[in-house]
Amino acid sequence: RPAGEQSYLALGDSLAEGYQPDQTAGQGYPNQLDALLRSHGSVLSLDNLGCGGETTQTLVSGGICSYPGGPNQLQAALEFLHAHQGHVPLITINIGGNDVNSCNNLTSVSSADACTESAMPAMNSNLTAALTALRAADPSAVITGLNYYVPELADWLNGSSGPTAAAAQLSAMKLMNAALAADYQAAGARYADVFSEFQSDDLTSKTTLPGYGSVPVDVAMVCQWTWMCSEGDQHA
Repeated sequence: RPAGEQSYLALGDSLAEGYQPDQTAGQGYPNQLDALLRSHGSVLSLDNLGCGGETTQTLVSGGICSYPGGPNQLQAALEFLHAHQGHVPLITINIGGNDVNSCNNLTSVSSADACTESAMPAMNSNLTAALTALRAADPSAVITGLNYYVPELADWLNGSSGPTAAAAQLSAMKLMNAALAADYQAAGARYADVFSEFQSDDLTSKTTLPGYGSVPVDVAMVCQWTWMCSEGDQHA
């Protein structure tokens, strides 16, 4: 790297990777954020280690994506930070969504909540270990963690049982996001509230969604900002 070049290190799952239904990548929020920063004069070199399917466990232990800088995404990130010490002002990370994949089809609040809560101890332990290691590797970097929107809100459109299923997944995601918020806060990281940007907790206010008529605002946001309603794909 040229002397003094600054980097933006992106970590996480397929949302960081920028996965799209046509099997391409590189169109995620890190790419958008990088372009936005550049438009404001903050020119950073984007280094994206995002891995589709990554969980908090594989983040720290490997098993899905391979990296030249280490056996897992966390180790590759630490190697990168050591190699570019003092030149990585920004790290973003979104992880944890895939930890609860087995809960995504549960349609009652009690079952979805219980399933999510059972995954939390391991998720919290893995994420805390990762954040501690990242902070130790570069004490000056701004670390920003993201929470999750609720793709399954699109279930609201699926017949008479749809609203119940959507409400169950909304409840479960609120539990997981609360756990993520606590982990990021404890690590001294900033917190990007994607859940609120998607107005995910508003099943009351209604708006018109072309092709569907009057629907809750949060359902409409998922349809407009992700591929859930057109392709059945949860990615933004």
